[in-house]
Amino acid sequence: MSKTFVLALLCCLSLITPGFSQADFKIVADSLKQQVRIADNDSLKAEIFHVLGNYYRRNDFDSSRYFFQKGIESAEKADILRLKSRELTGIAITFGMQSNYPEALNYFNQAKLLNESIGHVPGIRSSYMNLGIVYKRIGEYETSFEYYNSALEIAISEKDSAAIATLYQSIGVLQDIMGQQDAALDLFRKSAAINSSISKTEGIDGVYNSIAIIHLKQKNYDSAEWYLNRYIDGNQLAGNTTEYVNGLSNIGNLYVKTGDYELALLKLKEAEKKAIEINLPHELSNIWFNMSEAYIHLNNLSQALEIARKNETLNNDYMNLGDQSELMEQLSKILEAQGNIGEALHYFKRHKMLSDSLLNQENSLKFDNQNTKLAIIQRDTKLREQSLQVDILESRVQYDQRLRLVYSIGGVMLLIIVFLLYRQNRHKQRLNKVLSSKNQLISSQKQEIESINNELETRMLRAQMNPHFIFNSLSSIQHFILKNDAEAAHRYLSKFSKLLRSVLESSTGNKVTLSAELELLSNYIELESLRFNQNFEFQLDLNPSIDAESTEIPLLLLQPFLENAIIHGLMPSEKSKKILSVAFDRKEDLMICTITDNGIGREKSAALKGVEHKKHRSRGLEVTLKRLKKVNEHIEEPIVFEDVLDENNEISGTKVIITIEIE
Repeated sequence: MSKTFVLALLCCLSLITPGFSQADFKIVADSLKQQVRIADNDSLKAEIFHVLGNYYRRNDFDSSRYFFQKGIESAEKADILRLKSRELTGIAITFGMQSNYPEALNYFNQAKLLNESIGHVPGIRSSYMNLGIVYKRIGEYETSFEYYNSALEIAISEKDSAAIATLYQSIGVLQDIMGQQDAALDLFRKSAAINSSISKTEGIDGVYNSIAIIHLKQKNYDSAEWYLNRYIDGNQLAGNTTEYVNGLSNIGNLYVKTGDYELALLKLKEAEKKAIEINLPHELSNIWFNMSEAYIHLNNLSQALEIARKNETLNNDYMNLGDQSELMEQLSKILEAQGNIGEALHYFKRHKMLSDSLLNQENSLKFDNQNTKLAIIQRDTKLREQSLQVDILESRVQYDQRLRLVYSIGGVMLLIIVFLLYRQNRHKQRLNKVLSSKNQLISSQKQEIESINNELETRMLRAQMNPHFIFNSLSSIQHFILKNDAEAAHRYLSKFSKLLRSVLESSTGNKVTLSAELELLSNYIELESLRFNQNFEFQLDLNPSIDAESTEIPLLLLQPFLENAIIHGLMPSEKSKKILSVAFDRKEDLMICTITDNGIGREKSAALKGVEHKKHRSRGLEVTLKRLKKVNEHIEEPIVFEDVLDENNEISGTKVIITIEIE
């Protein structure tokens, strides 16, 4: 196969979403594995191995490292060191996710040295940031700050908003660790604002978790629960298993603190299962600590001790000194409650030995020093900007001096130029007479041309709608084919061809009868019903006073609203009965169409898309609004969106009211 085909497969795999099944992924992944065996381009092989390594990193670290290592070998053969450093970073991240920090540091340092040797600035910044993460995990806060600050300096110089937001969050986490929550919250809010401005949903979710942890420490439990639920939902939707486990662990800790121990155990057991499944020992240690606390409060001391013992076996490799101290105190408390005073005293002594260390005091001093470094970086940035302004002023002075010389020479040339302009002006006057006569001829035809233009513009706006739903229909057919559901694909294709034929037969005019439009919409609804396994009901209410055969409306005007209601309203809803209704009424020369769904509502739909609802209108709705403005000369707001409220005054759907002027 061609290189273009392989690149298309790479694109498919890199854009795989949680909605794809393992079978769907296996089809694309197997195709890539086959292509890499026959490919003669080492750089292309490296790209394929990198995409496979990234995907398997979600749930199979050994396979992920295998593909990253193969990517290193291909990059070396192609002599592309930038690609090699990228694969080294990929391997390091897998070790970091498993809390194997010595190996993670080894590979991150290899990537850093390689990036520095070739002067790859984005790679250097990434290496600094990754090293900062590892040193934070092992409690080396001074070294962590040094790397974070180095990365931040590069990000600011490059004006990389995404990187700056990430580093603000990372530094805020360190401030939180050292007890400076207010300063940490300030950086978290800055990070969230930057992520929001660049529509980086994943970054916003991460900041939500950091903010929630601070509210948890400050005992603002309602706020903490709100942010944690946003963090959990976002990562579950995105398929980020590691972050999802972290969110479950944190909210389990919250419920322990609020006394809801049964709910805490429910969340923690789900997190435990996932952490064991994908081998996350650091998260597992936190989960077990919180589970033991819940069982202590439920007076189930034997279960609490069993889990704490398992945690003790794990903690030497994956806990920092502070976490070990808390575990020793927990074991002492459980054993004392069971009457085992001797062993309880043993663990209490170990707890005191760890808690009395000077580590926290030393790290506090180091933290203050690093805060100063951060301030210096920001100050130096301002000084560089001021220096640049001075350089600009000096350049302007030199420019003015040269300009005086130019003026002297220009004065001599000015008379010549004036003379030439005079001759040119005379020539233009003669040409203007000729153009004037032609303009008169054009003006006489202007009214006819404007009429034709209006007709073409109306057809053009309507034509933009047809490819929109045709593409969605073809995508659905492709979906059934990929699922090997030939019968569904054939049934869908038959209805689609019927709909397409109806559209083409109506394409000669700008308007169709209401009865023809209803038939087109019914066909479209049937297609969407097949596409979503008949997961919703459709109701149509036509006022008996309306003559559907003689009333004309613009072709396919309502289709985008129906599509929006189905995909963004009904499909994300978990209601057992999903209903889409369309009602037509008439008031004098106005046709009023009301489309109602009992979906999730506009607010939740906007939250799922990660953007403000008012700032994100689909292409189909934009085109439809233009068409409505064409046909509605006296209506300022032809489209009105309303929330549907249930008996509890909560949002239970969306209503769209469309007004159309008819003759």
